[in-house]
Amino acid sequence: MRFFLRACLVLCVLLPMKSFAQQRAHEVPFRVVNNGEPTRPPVNVIVRNGIRSITLPIEASHIVIPADFATGTTLTIEARVGQDLIKIPGIPLSALESSWTNILADKSFGDDYRNALPKGTNVRSACLVVFDPVDGDGTVLGVSKCRKSVDK
Repeated sequence: MRFFLRACLVLCVLLPMKSFAQQRAHEVPFRVVNNGEPTRPPVNVIVRNGIRSITLPIEASHIVIPADFATGTTLTIEARVGQDLIKIPGIPLSALESSWTNILADKSFGDDYRNALPKGTNVRSACLVVFDPVDGDGTVLGVSKCRKSVDK
């Protein structure tokens, strides 16, 4: 009888538990820069993981993404920034350990990001997201058709 109780304890209680690292939420710093100037981030973002979506508030310039939501291989975020709707697909899960800076521009992203998008891309409809990890070099994700104006 004792063996049965111990086996049940292991199978019913301990196996479904995740390690602390797997359970913790990902607190991601989130900034927006528009035409070289810091801009107020959106009130909330929609995050999609390919299976489901969740609307998350941006508080103190951070998005807190629940650990159980960070599944699959990539995430997509959608938000309203000023008079634009943005949709950025292809965010790798490894970026959850970085700060995110969403860069928007009307005419040019500047010399630092000259090669981030294919030549001839309409800058006004494009977005860049810079992922800056605590250690190491950051990466840039360029999305050519991520912005569209909201009808007034």
